[in-house]
Amino acid sequence: MNQGLQSTDRIWNKPVRVVSHYRNRFSMDDRSLNVAIIAFNRPVETAKVMSTIRRAEPQRLFIISDAARPDRPEEEAQVHECRSICESIHPSCDVTRIYATRNMGCAKRVTSGITEAFRHVDRLVILEDDCVPHTSFFQFCQSLLNHYRDDHRIATISGDNFQGDRTWGEGSYYFSKYFHCWGWATWKRAWDGFDLTMPSWRHWSDQVDLKVLHHCKEEQRFWYRTFQDVSHGKLDTWAYPFMFHCWHQRCHHVLPNVNLVSNIGFGDLATHTKQISRLANLPVQAAGEVIHPDQVQISREADENSYRRIWARKKPSRLHRLQTWLRPAA
Repeated sequence: MNQGLQSTDRIWNKPVRVVSHYRNRFSMDDRSLNVAIIAFNRPVETAKVMSTIRRAEPQRLFIISDAARPDRPEEEAQVHECRSICESIHPSCDVTRIYATRNMGCAKRVTSGITEAFRHVDRLVILEDDCVPHTSFFQFCQSLLNHYRDDHRIATISGDNFQGDRTWGEGSYYFSKYFHCWGWATWKRAWDGFDLTMPSWRHWSDQVDLKVLHHCKEEQRFWYRTFQDVSHGKLDTWAYPFMFHCWHQRCHHVLPNVNLVSNIGFGDLATHTKQISRLANLPVQAAGEVIHPDQVQISREADENSYRRIWARKKPSRLHRLQTWLRPAA
């Protein structure tokens, strides 16, 4: 076998170098639930998400909110209402308000907000204002945040399942190269070093990694063009740069075998998901008992299915079509 084209298992499933530990800096209480909600201008959807967060009774809540856009005066009242809804939580919850005073835009607001939250805690469960989780989503995240806390191969835990009726393996979840952001959790260790501008993209795209990670030439071309668009500022997204950050670090993502989060935000008020998608309003199920897979290994077949169902035959140059399928943030 060509040494430059080794198997995915040999390259992408090897342990990642441990950069640093946070045990001495943060409380590592396994029972502590830290939640961040990313809110903006949709009070109806925000109220539904906050209803599930309240029932989860987090110990800490971070409210990440952008300011109204200057050319939309009606947004100021909507932003204020959304912030008020998020602040209405049980008195024992420690609330941190991360509010922009001037509009920052989607990518910068989300990125800077999560970075600020990680100044206070070592792990977060993150929900956008249109992503309504099943109540078991929080326990699913907590269990796996504890389980993989020191395993630097794992970057995120998502509540999203876009596999249709298919399941992978005997566990409650499988491992993927793909990051799904409609309800997810991560650690400070995985977020550290993330740069929205993707400075490593030009060098990385010239190396063999893109071909190793994506076996299908169509997939290679799709992601090359997509990240070229992101690097040139054609997409106001934080999620794709973060996925590239994880690819660069050779990290995996945990995805459940049942769907735990439903995106209810498709429509005219959405930032990216204005057109209806088959990924909209998916039903949710209980996570059930967490059963761990036998080994930490990316499911190539599952990822190929994800590509076919979400991105295949989509043209990155047509921005609105790409954003219909996978909105990075609300």
